Amino acid sequence: PIGTRKGQTVYFAQPKTEQYFTNKMLIERIVRETSLSEGDVKNALKTPKIVFTPKQKMRDAANAVELSIDRSAVKASTGGGTATEPGEDETENPLG
Repeated sequence: PIGTRKGQTVYFAQPKTEQYFTNKMLIERIVRETSLSEGDVKNALKTPKIVFTPKQKMRDAANAVELSIDRSAVKASTGGGTATEPGEDETENPLG
């Protein structure tokens, strides 16, 4: 009713059934309806293993990230929290 398709009939894909197959059910059906053996079907349906290996430039960028904590914002949001000692460095990084 709105947008670039206003006034046009638009069709959307919908699932025909809510039937779910287990891996074993799928293998049995493919074996029954084709000339493939169960072993061939199992080899073709192996679960893929995805390995993400970042390049050196991305690893260097991740290692260069610095963390700092604004303690005044933490105190304000927690309703007081712990008091800092006089002279304590507010910008000190507690992680290193």
